[in-house]
Amino acid sequence: MCFKKADQSVDIAMKNNQHPSLLSAIAIGVSCIIGSGWLFGAYYSVQIAGPASIISWILGALLALMLALLLAEITAMYKIPSLFSRLLTVSHHNRDFSFVVATSNLLGLLIVIPSEGIATVQYLSTLNTNLSSLFFHGEEITSAGLIGVAFLVLLYAFINYWGIRVLTRINNTITIIKFSVPILTGIILISNAFHIENFSQFNGFFSYGVSNMFSAVVQAGIFYSFYGFSALATFSTELKNPKKNIPLALVSSIFLCLIIYLVLQVAFIGSIPTELIKTGWHTLQFNSPFTQLLILIHLNVFSLILYADAAISPSGTALVYSGSSARILTGMCEDKQMPSFLGKKKNDFHFSHRALIMCTIISLLIVLFFKTWQSIVVMITAVQLITCIAIPVAFTKLRLTQPDKKRPFKLWLGPWISLIIYCFVTYLVISTGYDALLKSFIINWFFFFIYMLTSYQGNIQQMLRALLSTWSLIVYMLLTLGLAYLYEHNTLSAYLYWSLFVICSISLFYSMVHQKNYNASAEIKESH
Repeated sequence: MCFKKADQSVDIAMKNNQHPSLLSAIAIGVSCIIGSGWLFGAYYSVQIAGPASIISWILGALLALMLALLLAEITAMYKIPSLFSRLLTVSHHNRDFSFVVATSNLLGLLIVIPSEGIATVQYLSTLNTNLSSLFFHGEEITSAGLIGVAFLVLLYAFINYWGIRVLTRINNTITIIKFSVPILTGIILISNAFHIENFSQFNGFFSYGVSNMFSAVVQAGIFYSFYGFSALATFSTELKNPKKNIPLALVSSIFLCLIIYLVLQVAFIGSIPTELIKTGWHTLQFNSPFTQLLILIHLNVFSLILYADAAISPSGTALVYSGSSARILTGMCEDKQMPSFLGKKKNDFHFSHRALIMCTIISLLIVLFFKTWQSIVVMITAVQLITCIAIPVAFTKLRLTQPDKKRPFKLWLGPWISLIIYCFVTYLVISTGYDALLKSFIINWFFFFIYMLTSYQGNIQQMLRALLSTWSLIVYMLLTLGLAYLYEHNTLSAYLYWSLFVICSISLFYSMVHQKNYNASAEIKESH
């Protein structure tokens, strides 16, 4: 099997006592989750959902937690590098089926890296008027700003070049800062300027209805903010006692970050001068929300702390994502989904430096196509949610095909939780909108056709079998695209729409779980 060499290298590596501990694992999880989301999430979510955005954060955390627990059961069973991107290869032994999800995962990480760089530059540019006009024209980043982002992307890659030991040493320090500054910011705002009446202003707590409360999970970057839990799984074989520490680290990091986000959201809602929201939360206009809010309520000294953290929080997340993307690309090379040239590793490392260089180049190119933090978030979320579909599908498949395999961590009511989470993720996929889904699907299938041409060297029969080996995911994407269009244009009645959603979603879940590999015989020959 394609994992044999990986398992051997992990067994050797596990003898090394320098593996990062549980504390370092939690630090990686927190560092991935607390990024630019805390700088902008509270602002955009309250614009969409009003005070009910507090519930939006809880929904986002519950979704991330359930996905993390499903993923934790699988990561505890296998010692496989970059496991998250290889879930369907593990569960279905179907690299064609797995490729689409692996590509979505990789693209999601690669787009996040420059987005965090943009967030850093955007916040720091507000230090003075000259910097702001130099780096940004309105809300769009300028050429000078792009150069600054490119410098940060190269810096992230340089640190990751030396492996996880150097990464965790730097990241542990960054995480302490990333954890303490947001909490301190929330406490300062609540203790100095808090208006309880803000929670009932402009149509009350549910200012924009229950539907917007769910929309904010996607549109305001809430799920984007919690998605960092997935990056932790890619380091699973490099951590001390991964069977125990990965589940604990996943749950701990999500819970800690939820506390931070809730404190920030409550603080932001309560600290806004009441006269600014008389006509609605959607009328708020900030470029650097928390720093401008501190200045607005005459706490200028504390705004300097946020400027410092604006250079640290997003960069800490991008730093881990840079290493995570290199590991995912390395895993795709080992699964023969990418050219083997990119997957060549040195003995002391769990990833390929060539893969790291390639990921850095792609991240640099991505910077040219996205000019604002907000414009990039919905696109990233669409890609991330497609990736997350693999978690309940792989989980259910493994429960069906390997019921007796030892599970150091086993989720109670796992199959039912898996189905419920799958349906909720599908709903959020549709909520990202027709345009974002169409763009993400085009990118995914563009890469898939390149993969087929290179992997099967133009063999039409094998390429057709590759499409058949992925048919359920193709139909799933087309279905969600169609439902997103119908939802936006309000074409069907609510009863007919949701009936169609439930029937089609559950049918396709069953189809994806039982997806057949029509290229299985060819892959067996290659393995020999």
